[in-house]
Amino acid sequence: MFNLTSVMTGQAIHLCGMLTEAIHTPFLGDRALSLENARYVMNTARHFGDEIVVRPGGIIEKRAQWVLEECERLLERVAEQGLMAAIEVKSFADVSRAPGGGRGAEGVFAKSPEYWNPFEEALHPLEVAL
Repeated sequence: MFNLTSVMTGQAIHLCGMLTEAIHTPFLGDRALSLENARYVMNTARHFGDEIVVRPGGIIEKRAQWVLEECERLLERVAEQGLMAAIEVKSFADVSRAPGGGRGAEGVFAKSPEYWNPFEEALHPLEVAL
């Protein structure tokens, strides 16, 4: 179903699921089957999405509108609380992280005033005064 939904909605990037994906190194055979299945569905159902019409006022449209409204409310709460506080109170996927918790903090250090990233200017657009 995931492969079919992906092709029906015209996804350019597709994440393939496989039986052993929960282990660190999925079996090569499962990877091959996953790719074979995705390729099969992408080729055979490539025009299927052209035949599907979302009915105005129907279940799909109403659900999409509800999801959009809930996302907007969540983003407003995050903007009010701040990102770290929102993470701490399980705003995302019911997962909490304390500001000082987690792993990897021992490898993080303050950026030196002399630090220079040659790509930073290209990555940040010029600020324009309005």
